[in-house]
Formats: sequence, structure tokens, C-alpha cells
Amino acid sequence: MQMIQRCQVPKNPTTHELLIQAIMDYYNANERWESKNFDETGRKVRVILSDIRRLCSTRRVEVQDLRKKLKEEKKQNQNSDPQA
Repeated sequence: MQMIQRCQVPKNPTTHELLIQAIMDYYNANERWESKNFDETGRKVRVILSDIRRLCSTRRVEVQDLRKKLKEEKKQNQNSDPQA
């Protein structure tokens, strides 16, 4: 069983950084669960999976908002840039 080392999370982490850390935590907890089958470890795996689901939903909204913003900016730039 090989564990993944936790990365250094900055003071103000982005959703992406939190998601990556949660996935690494899940991997390690799941490895312990698969090898030892302790009830407490199984609960921890489920909690981490819930966190991942929440972080994925948050990140999805962030990506959608950014896409909409970039699309709007592109549209405004095309409208304000007359090509004779």
C-alpha cells in the first residue's frame, strides 16, 4: 500500500486546490479501508467522498461563471471592434 503525500495547501486555497487535496485524502483513506476494513475508516471515506461531491459542484459553478464571463467579454470585444 503506497500512500500519497499531502501537498502544501496555501493560506487561501482555491476550490481546485481543495478538490485535489480531498482526492488525495480519499485515496489514502480508501487504501487504509481496503486493507484493514475498519468501520471508522469506512466512515471517513464516505465523509471525504461527500466533501468531494460538494467541492465538485462548487467548482462546476465557478467554471460555468468564468465561461459565461469570457464569452460576454469576447462578444463585447467583437461588437466594439469595427472591421471595415
